[in-house]
Amino acid sequence: MNVISDTSDNPSAFTKLIDDANRNGWCTRPFCTTCGSQDFRVRLSKIPREEVIAGLRQLSSDFLSEYSDMFRLVILEISLFGIGGELLDPLEGTPAWFQLRANIDDQNRNY
Repeated sequence: MNVISDTSDNPSAFTKLIDDANRNGWCTRPFCTTCGSQDFRVRLSKIPREEVIAGLRQLSSDFLSEYSDMFRLVILEISLFGIGGELLDPLEGTPAWFQLRANIDDQNRNY
């Protein structure tokens, strides 16, 4: 499944991270108490925030449906307060915006 619409000959570091995580079976659970999703988190931390946001803008609805934990982990790691509200503007008009908005709404209902 093509989970990200990066069709360039030189895929971004974010695209490579997703591919590596899927290929290697890395844990991407946001609050994993066994491994802490360290392989994924370490690699993600080396990618500039703006490049991650650009990568999030390319995610398909299918990706977000199948890899919701990975999406939540990315948001948790790159957002300023762990919620992601400040990412709504740069993600506007994308499937990632809709998923983030739903996640925020769900979190607000639970508290």
